[in-house]
Amino acid sequence: MRKEKYMDKEQFYNYICENFSLNGTSLRLIRNILDYIAVQGCPYEEQQAMLSALLDGFGLTEKEIWKVRL
Repeated sequence: MRKEKYMDKEQFYNYICENFSLNGTSLRLIRNILDYIAVQGCPYEEQQAMLSALLDGFGLTEKEIWKVRL
């Protein structure tokens, strides 16, 4: 049985910085979205729904988003 590897907030932010061509404003927006969701204390499924909705349009796939645990 293969254990899925998850990314925390910093790892996910660094992944975005390394794999997407975004400007400073877009990166600040993503940082703020991640910070906001992290402090909500929501269950994992709700975090993923918020990430999917708020990061829609940046080019992330659902598979990438589901690897994040804030």
